[in-house]
Amino acid sequence: MKTPLSVMQLQLQEYEGEEIYYNMQEEIDKLKEGLNMAMYFARMDSFEKDFLVERISLREFTRETINEGKKIFIKNKIIPRIEVDESIIVYSDAKWLRFVLGQIVTNGIKYSKSKGKELIIRALENKEEIRLCVIDEGIGIPAKDIKRVFDPFFTGENGRKYGESTGMGLYITKEVCNSLGHEVEIESRINEGTKVTIKFKKQMDR
Repeated sequence: MKTPLSVMQLQLQEYEGEEIYYNMQEEIDKLKEGLNMAMYFARMDSFEKDFLVERISLREFTRETINEGKKIFIKNKIIPRIEVDESIIVYSDAKWLRFVLGQIVTNGIKYSKSKGKELIIRALENKEEIRLCVIDEGIGIPAKDIKRVFDPFFTGENGRKYGESTGMGLYITKEVCNSLGHEVEIESRINEGTKVTIKFKKQMDR
């Protein structure tokens, strides 16, 4: 599946600057996102063979993740704001954690209720843990759905209203965090926004 997508991408370059280029690029990006999620889901069965825990600068990692998704920020006119101290270090698998943070950020952008809003990524640290919070100013999640957002294939009211939701992004996010020894939790208020928090346990050498 990756090969025909690459061929389409190359052929599309002939139309760069034309309206058809931007329309088709958007559809190709959706295909890439779906394929990426399917591949991560498939890898979960052999997770223990496909992860490497390493020392990660959380500010640099967050900046890189935001830069990778800059097109969707620009398209939706959402402003990212990083509030992460340079001294904060976590231990995790960079590849899997990038998927997790990417899913949370994408959701925050997708369900923003209007243009020009901010998406804040903030890190908080205490003696026991480090918390990485992704805070959007979006439509929020109905109270009746909040307890089920991590269930597989659950799309909820927002997913049905806005479409294109597989109901798998947050499920995989939760499973990956569990496998890495992290916690993930979600808080939300209708018409105010949503906060998703990843909790990292402090390492003994810190």
